[in-house]
Amino acid sequence: MKVEKVLRAAPDEFFGVIEHSLRYEIEKYGGKAEGTYELCEGFCYDKKIRYKKKEYRMQTELKAFRPPHSYRVLMKSDLGNASVSYEILPNGEDEIRVIYREDTCDEDGNMNTSFGRELFGKMQAGRVKRRLSRMEKYIRSQRMD
Repeated sequence: MKVEKVLRAAPDEFFGVIEHSLRYEIEKYGGKAEGTYELCEGFCYDKKIRYKKKEYRMQTELKAFRPPHSYRVLMKSDLGNASVSYEILPNGEDEIRVIYREDTCDEDGNMNTSFGRELFGKMQAGRVKRRLSRMEKYIRSQRMD
């Protein structure tokens, strides 16, 4: 699934929200203490997830971390593998174009393609656009403070 959206934010502001969210997840769910890790390509952490009353271990690997331009993670679990990425491109003064991708993939991070997955992705696109809009709203509210 691929979603593109133009946001009224600077690249560093948007990437800052992504980084803050990532650090929160690493520290809260990955069990790492603040200051004991460095966000860089290849960094991995494990967390537990619940799905249908079962608990699974998920390993998350940072595949790309290039502030404020791109971010990509590969998530591996018994439920399957998925890749999530954000690409942030300038789009005029105080505007960016965000390209969000979320795909199923193999163990190495190579994308799987299927008609069913493509259809499911189209249904999820609205959810992703709403999330991006909430991120933009948060950034704008932080400017007011």
